Amino acid sequence: MILTKLLALTLVGVTSWVYSTPTLTPGETKIDPAIVPVMTAGGRGTGFFIDVNGAKFLVTAAHVCGDSKILLSPKGLHRVLVSRPDKDICVATTYQNVAALPIGNEVASGDYVEMTGFPGDLSYDYQKGTAAEVGFSMFKGPDAIAGVCPDLTALSTDGTSCAIFVTTIRLELKARPGNSGGPVQNAAGQVVGIIIATDGQSGYMAPASELVGIINGAP
Repeated sequence: MILTKLLALTLVGVTSWVYSTPTLTPGETKIDPAIVPVMTAGGRGTGFFIDVNGAKFLVTAAHVCGDSKILLSPKGLHRVLVSRPDKDICVATTYQNVAALPIGNEVASGDYVEMTGFPGDLSYDYQKGTAAEVGFSMFKGPDAIAGVCPDLTALSTDGTSCAIFVTTIRLELKARPGNSGGPVQNAAGQVVGIIIATDGQSGYMAPASELVGIINGAP
């Protein structure tokens, strides 16, 4: 029943993704099929397919996933495997024949990066810039996490939610709502992070090492 409702709610959205081809301005790189808009029962954002040791996954931000157990992309339905609000990373299943991005190394301040996503009306957004501040601690919350606070959080004064602090990398790129969950790549096209926040000017990413750790079962 839940799956049927999700399909019914998102049918129009899927049609628009299939038949609306993003366009690029001169000088931009090709559109990567491994980067897609993502929709849930409660919202939308950006996602991307990655390849970790030969296994492929769909990745987005945990706040894009919300409480959803199923994600929808132009490629189909994806079952959520793990969602970590304390890292703001969500990992879901995908089909093994999809195009996927490789994982890269950590970035340092001043390194060149590229950000891709589907902000606003799901129009394609591609930007080039640099990593500005590595190890930036960002307050994200308060967020209710089943009444239990994981590591690196502080219980709120009313005892019902968590004030989550996430270690991020600030980017000299202007992220917008909808960019959340999208990849940050280096010049070689490797994923070095995932967009998890914006302050209206800069974008903030969780490093790719956090993503790999979650996939490999790290706490």
